[in-house]
Amino acid sequence: MSFAVPNERPEPMSGVTVSVPADFRIVRAHPTAGWTATLDGSTATWRGGPLAHLTVETFRLDVDVSAPPGPVTLNTRERYPSGATVDWPATLTVVPGPQGEDSGSLDWGLTAAIAGVGVIFVAGLAVLAWRRKAATVPNR
Repeated sequence: MSFAVPNERPEPMSGVTVSVPADFRIVRAHPTAGWTATLDGSTATWRGGPLAHLTVETFRLDVDVSAPPGPVTLNTRERYPSGATVDWPATLTVVPGPQGEDSGSLDWGLTAAIAGVGVIFVAGLAVLAWRRKAATVPNR
């Protein structure tokens, strides 16, 4: 699963943490250019960067999903050198995978979850960009 993290704060971001619910298992947190990735049970953390103000970085996790179909929330936290943190929920929807033993190797539930996270993050970025633009346009 890939997810985009925007930095809206006026200081550079230096860390990102993602925690998954019990029906998810993080297999691997992929390093990203300039960022190191570590795992601690159900939490993946990236440190490094830094991610400048108003920029976006993409982070990637490999996960196994045994969650039943439905909405799931991943907890995320952005970290800053000043000690500030920004928490936000990332909601996605798990859908049932194909039935039967001959369903192939693609996990459709995981694929749908990844697609859901991507859509949510893209929509979030669009809303953030709109809010930024609206905040900079003077009232007439």
